[in-house]
Amino acid sequence: MMVSNSISDSIILWDGSMASKQSNGLDTLARVLRDARNNSNIILSFSKASTVRFLGRKITDLIVKQRPPCLLEIDEQMLSIRTKNLRLLGKIFVAKLSDRGYTFRLDIDKEMPKEIQMLAVQRLLGNDLIFQGYPETLRLAHIFSTFTASDVIGIQRFITREYGLKVVTLPSIRKALFGPFGTGGAGD
Repeated sequence: MMVSNSISDSIILWDGSMASKQSNGLDTLARVLRDARNNSNIILSFSKASTVRFLGRKITDLIVKQRPPCLLEIDEQMLSIRTKNLRLLGKIFVAKLSDRGYTFRLDIDKEMPKEIQMLAVQRLLGNDLIFQGYPETLRLAHIFSTFTASDVIGIQRFITREYGLKVVTLPSIRKALFGPFGTGGAGD
């Protein structure tokens, strides 16, 4: 949230959508978008999965066969009833940004003029690598913001020594019932 206040004339990439069912989450989201606009920033929000459907089909399936770069604007009036319970602060697009890349839901602040929205996507394409249809900057942010197993062990060890806490491992019912065959690929 601080980024929208601390920089200007920039593209800010988010993971997720610009939608909320809760009023308190909506207020925070609206404030961040307003702060971004006030500093001449624009936020592009990418969703890897979306529950938004059009005529029963996932919106991300609508442009799979199109040549990239391709954006499909989704009109709010066309969305399923379940989706209408959400408060949308972003204009929804389906984006296919590279050959052999995936399609993603892309939300862009609906208060921004259409020309600015399109210019932001063009600038993203011109300034960032697009890996499998996804901005490399956002991909790297995901990679560097997760903890490895070694990180978790190190943090647990620090906490136990520094604060005298005991790390309690909860039993896994799946592991107890199914042994190594019940992990479902999770590796627990």
